[in-house]
Amino acid sequence: MSNSPISISKTFFLKKKFLTFALKGNKVECPICYRKFITFLPFGSKNKRANALCINCLSLERHRLIWLYLKNETDLFQNRGPLNLLHVSPESCFFTKFKRDSRINYYPVDKFEAGYTYPKGTKNMDITSIQQESNFFDIVICNHVFETHDAIEGKVSEALKPYWKDSSYALKLVGDGWMHTQANAMWI
Repeated sequence: MSNSPISISKTFFLKKKFLTFALKGNKVECPICYRKFITFLPFGSKNKRANALCINCLSLERHRLIWLYLKNETDLFQNRGPLNLLHVSPESCFFTKFKRDSRINYYPVDKFEAGYTYPKGTKNMDITSIQQESNFFDIVICNHVFETHDAIEGKVSEALKPYWKDSSYALKLVGDGWMHTQANAMWI
């Protein structure tokens, strides 16, 4: 049996479908996909964290925290005119939700690298040279990018400033697990 992307994809899909059914319950609920399970799955490369991965939408703890923050503490999902959302290195659990929401003009971007897959519709873009008109984005989400590119954090903040509206805000999740936000789109 080959390890082609098609066979891996089918195998993963079948395992996911089985686990989604087998783990169905009422002990945990994912706020992103609203599915309920007896537990989330363990996840982590060195030290596996118990109860971390939603088998349905593949969200992790940090994704669920971000989603709850966006839902409860921001105006992202309010019924007003569409907001322009720049999403750097988009997570798959958010991608479809943002893409389908009519209140959001969604701009997912990433700097493509060999060996990685990207959600269809993600634009290959270096975030230090955004190709967009000034004062365009209402919201910027950038998770787990800066810990791998510490040297560019200041450069990115400066490079993105002209594209943020005065009333916009930015959200980033950094290596310590804390979200940092600030009105007027300034990183903390």
